[in-house]
Amino acid sequence: MLDALIESQGPRLFSLCCKLCRSRSEAEDLYQETWLRALQKQAQLLQAEKPGAYLARICLNLFRDRWRRRKLLCFFSMSQAEGQAYVEARLPVPGPQEEDAGALRQAVNALPEPYRQAVLLYYFCEQSIEEAAAILGVPPGTVKSRLSRGRKMLKEVLADG
Repeated sequence: MLDALIESQGPRLFSLCCKLCRSRSEAEDLYQETWLRALQKQAQLLQAEKPGAYLARICLNLFRDRWRRRKLLCFFSMSQAEGQAYVEARLPVPGPQEEDAGALRQAVNALPEPYRQAVLLYYFCEQSIEEAAAILGVPPGTVKSRLSRGRKMLKEVLADG
């Protein structure tokens, strides 16, 4: 049963990991961690009405935990300049052939985290409003408002650039 779930949900989960993380190696680590956590909670996963949403929720929670730890690590162990260099080194660098896509990716990565997560889930991972709400653990109206505000921020950033 679990093998079938890995086969059916694996590509979609890995795609989510790639969109959340700023590098492929981080995405691979997050993917592995998500499946390990899913194995620990195998009973709940197999009973879940929507196992894909359950997996995405695990993935997003692990990502948030990593993000908080990294933020605290930068705050406590680095000067401001070192912390900024650390963050900038992890931003994706667009290739010459994907200048527009690179600008969009950079603008999405610059969004505040709640808006970034909603935009990534809805537009890039093709989740419905209800699925994104279930994954994020917020009401659908909150997802709609985050998408609206996120689009507004993206328009402003891309219009200036």
